[in-house]
Amino acid sequence: MVSIRVLTAINGWFMSKKAQGATPGPKVVPLMSLMFGTLDALYLEIRNLPLNAMSDKNRLKDKPDVFTLSLFFKDPDYVTLRSILALAGDLIYVLKNLIGVKNEPELGQFIKPLYEEAKKFEDARHFFTHMDEPLRDYSKHAIPVPHTLDCGIQFTANAKNNIYVIWENDNNTLYFSYNKKPCQIVIDRPAFDEIFNLARQLYDAIINNPISRQVDTFPIGAQVIL
Repeated sequence: MVSIRVLTAINGWFMSKKAQGATPGPKVVPLMSLMFGTLDALYLEIRNLPLNAMSDKNRLKDKPDVFTLSLFFKDPDYVTLRSILALAGDLIYVLKNLIGVKNEPELGQFIKPLYEEAKKFEDARHFFTHMDEPLRDYSKHAIPVPHTLDCGIQFTANAKNNIYVIWENDNNTLYFSYNKKPCQIVIDRPAFDEIFNLARQLYDAIINNPISRQVDTFPIGAQVIL
């Protein structure tokens, strides 16, 4: 875990930069701490993967105005899915704010790529967080038909105003309709590898300052669990 020590490290980085004549934005300190706390929580949920659910046996969808719900999880797996997407959403918005705060190149080079990686999960997060919208009016998010999903489920020309959220075990993929588009996102451990790799590199850049190293001894990124 990094979050317990990261506040000390980022404070040391901030003070070191100011001592060197730089002017990083003070919001960097709480935002960075929140970011690493979110990453810690996300890592704990990722350890619960892979998810496992019963598959939708009906491969042909041929009726209009239907909501296909195929999330046949046991409760702990559904909690894991929702927690991962919620935490990914938190990470997106913290990073979005960090991009807008003045920092230094050694941090900025990792913050934007982290944001881009996290954004891959944004539509899925929005689908669940704002589920009232597609459920109230299927047409706002229904996909054009006919269409066949990569998992083999077919929506015929008759299947107008269909929305869906489907989990497929074979490829650890969530399929869902959002903003009139067929969307899909892989949710397994490798899908988050780059997020954590970038976070370790960002952490290494933070602890590499004279004030932090005088205050404490920090493990390097390769040594932390995150």
